[in-house]
Amino acid sequence: MTRFLFFIYIIFFLVSCNQKVEDIPETATSGVLKIAFDKSYFSLVKQEIDIFQYLYKYAKVFDTVLPQEMCHELFLKDSVKLIFSSRNLNASEIAYLKSKKVFPKVYEFALDGLVLIVHPINKDSVFNITDLVKFATDSVSKSIFVVDHVSGSSITSFRDLLGIKSELISNVYSADSTVGVIEYVSKNKNAIGLISSEWISDNDNPNVKAILNKVKIAKLIEPKSNKAFGPFQSELADSLYLFRRKIYVISRETKMGLANGFASFLLGEKGQRVVLKSGSLPIKIPSREVVISKKSVY
Repeated sequence: MTRFLFFIYIIFFLVSCNQKVEDIPETATSGVLKIAFDKSYFSLVKQEIDIFQYLYKYAKVFDTVLPQEMCHELFLKDSVKLIFSSRNLNASEIAYLKSKKVFPKVYEFALDGLVLIVHPINKDSVFNITDLVKFATDSVSKSIFVVDHVSGSSITSFRDLLGIKSELISNVYSADSTVGVIEYVSKNKNAIGLISSEWISDNDNPNVKAILNKVKIAKLIEPKSNKAFGPFQSELADSLYLFRRKIYVISRETKMGLANGFASFLLGEKGQRVVLKSGSLPIKIPSREVVISKKSVY
């Protein structure tokens, strides 16, 4: 009898291993999910996907990494079920989705900082908002802003945070990648790069140390205190850094399928702990249990 059960188990195991991805039934923790996100969140989202798939063996998440506005286009076309974005859906996007009888769910997932980087020898590494508006809109300004893509999250956030219409910006250029932004700024003292705080948050990461050897992180003056603050976790938490932005998770699903199941994981304790470890700020700070022993310390 024992041999018979063992034989049945082996057959079941082999069949399950050969099961095609498309044959897996869709639930909140199983099935196939297509998502898209901007390069700015690459490391964070990849970690979330890896942990989610490790916990739920029958969930398969296929990701597409594109500039943010292209992610929104895929979302509208129903090419992906879920996106990460630094902006909410706008009025025209909501109207289009409603015309298709789609009522998306929008979740606040995390907070990160839009980081300004400058050349290491640049003495001007503290800015106020007025300076940045002038640099971005004055066509004769020597300062130029460099982003990873003209349709990426950095330029969208920069424009929104400064309250500038896109047609008024004249000094923003694309380097095609975050690495390209860093390299360009490291060689040009008039350049101000715009990158996500994810790229500079983990001080133990050798890649982060290499970046900080090439460029300097600029600070922004907070008007009420007239003090300068950087894009660091504690200063994001206290709302002291002015270029703080939300990261949204936007799902097309109305049922509790894999898209909303993944979103639920992202907003749960495990998903938010990944955000905390990444150097960004979780929307929901994970709880921390402290065990106090009754044993005397003397």
